[in-house]
Amino acid sequence: MSQQTAATATQPEASTNTRDVYQSVTDQIVASIEAGAGTFTMPWHRDAGTTMPTNALTGNTYNGVNVVALWAAAEQCGFTTGYWATYKQWSLLGGQVRKGEKGSVIVFYKQTNVEISDTESGEPKNKSV
Repeated sequence: MSQQTAATATQPEASTNTRDVYQSVTDQIVASIEAGAGTFTMPWHRDAGTTMPTNALTGNTYNGVNVVALWAAAEQCGFTTGYWATYKQWSLLGGQVRKGEKGSVIVFYKQTNVEISDTESGEPKNKSV
C-alpha cells in the first residue's frame, strides 16, 4: 500500500500571473466543503494529527495564507503528509513527482532593507519592507 505525499509547491510569477491568489485559496476551501466528505473537518479544526506544511528539503514551515492553501490542497488531493517541495527539490531528494501532478499556488515574499530619508532630519536610514 503506497502512501501519498504532498505535491510540488510552486510560486506564481508576479509579473505575468494575474490570477488572484486569495481567490484561488478560497475556491479550494469552498470546493472541499462542497465535496461533502461526511465527517470532514478542516485541518485547523482537528485536535491531533494536523501537520504544518513543511518544505521537504529545507525543513522550513510555510507561513500565512500558504498554510491554509497547502492544507486545502492536501485535503483535496488526499495527501497524507505535510511535506511540500518544488519539482527540483524533490529531484534533489531522490523523489519523482507523479506524471500529471500540478503545482499548488503559494505566495512568495521576502523582506528586504531599503534606504529611505528620515522625514525630520533628512538623514538616510534603513527600513525593512
